[in-house]
Amino acid sequence: MTSPPDIEAIRAALDAYDRADAECVRLAQPDDHGSGERTARLAGLAAWEAARVRALDALELAAGTRDLAVARALIEG
Repeated sequence: MTSPPDIEAIRAALDAYDRADAECVRLAQPDDHGSGERTARLAGLAAWEAARVRALDALELAAGTRDLAVARALIEG
């Protein structure tokens, strides 16, 4: 017998993923503020990409899947 999914953990993982993904999208946009700004933006992007992977890891632990649509269906249904 499997235990029911932890809805709050799934919700937290999805929130973390959405936040990290939004930052990745924002930071992936090119800018024209010079090389220092570009270096800082790319370093931030790398950090947010790592946060996105950690959120997927947490989602897999809580929901048994890395599929965002499946996880969202678990908390909606």
